[in-house]
Amino acid sequence: MKSRGKTIETGKLVYGYQVKLLDNSIIIVEEAAKTTKNHPHYPSVSLGKYHEVIPESVGDYAGFNDCQGQEIYTGMKVKGRYPGSDVGTVVLAGGCFRIDTGVALCNYLYLEIMGD
Repeated sequence: MKSRGKTIETGKLVYGYQVKLLDNSIIIVEEAAKTTKNHPHYPSVSLGKYHEVIPESVGDYAGFNDCQGQEIYTGMKVKGRYPGSDVGTVVLAGGCFRIDTGVALCNYLYLEIMGD
């Protein structure tokens, strides 16, 4: 699953694949390149740099983008673009990405990211 987190070294956000190590630290491994050279239907991924990240900063991609095309990750504050829409933090609960008010993200046609 695609994830993001802030590096321990610089606090900069990095994007890639999350790996939890035996000591409970978390690294994010960047994707370097995808290729279908060996098989046209099964792309292979080359892995790039890896970064140890602050565990509390890690968020998983929710499979949705906001109205500006930005990817939405757990831990982000979002709201619907309509008056009276819920404002809340994206969480994964019961196998569904939701706003922490209980509303499923798929119930919104247009979401706006309010902050990290």
